[in-house]
Amino acid sequence: MQTIYLGNTLINDVMLGSQRMDDVFENPSVVFTTEYLVVAGGGRGGNGTISRNGGGAGAGGLLSGSVNLLPNTIYQIQVGDNTAPAAGANSYLTGSNAYYYSTSGGAGGAVGSNGSNGGSGGGGGQTVSGTTTGGTGIAGQGNNGVGGTTSTFGGGGGALSAGSGATGGSGATSSITGTPTTYARGGTGGDGGSDELSNTGNGGNGGRPGDTSGKTGGSGIVVVRYLAPQKATGGIVTTDGSYIVHTFTTNGTATLQTY
Repeated sequence: MQTIYLGNTLINDVMLGSQRMDDVFENPSVVFTTEYLVVAGGGRGGNGTISRNGGGAGAGGLLSGSVNLLPNTIYQIQVGDNTAPAAGANSYLTGSNAYYYSTSGGAGGAVGSNGSNGGSGGGGGQTVSGTTTGGTGIAGQGNNGVGGTTSTFGGGGGALSAGSGATGGSGATSSITGTPTTYARGGTGGDGGSDELSNTGNGGNGGRPGDTSGKTGGSGIVVVRYLAPQKATGGIVTTDGSYIVHTFTTNGTATLQTY
């Protein structure tokens, strides 16, 4: 960094965006610590048949932690949907000093098909002969799915663990919004039932005889929070004790503008 003065007049300064770098270094209070949660959309469960079961889908990738955000900076947000044909869609929080990109959950395998790779991998479908494999999850975001055989079918991976048999891997519980909520749970193979709730990133369950359609995973979510007072705009703004919370739940892109 170099600053040039003519007498007592500042004639040149180094800037980062619209923020003077000497302000950042000499007054670190302008940088504020923010907790974040970035969850991608969960995958869709694999279809079953009248006699065989589909694999459960992988959960959307989950990232959480803290970052020092800069003032007067625009951070880009994307909330991943679950409407892609099989896999979910990615979510992210990015900006000049932040890059947190979570990957959509892998689809569950239909009967005779392997689970897909993703943030967490999808489970493999039951087979008529031979075996199927579970999809691979991304380290730090999720876990692997389980394969299937002529008598078994796999669960999708979750944020905290791989699938186990037909059971999906466990999700992670966070209270970042002020309400304890479990995100990014793997879908169960051969379970049928209902589509997953929006803004959870859960993987969809696999189809089964009598309920053959694989179920849709939950869409993603992005949340940031920091100690009051409010220092940014964007998303749904709430308070939780001494924290300001910005929650992004609408599928697509948005911005977090600090000031």
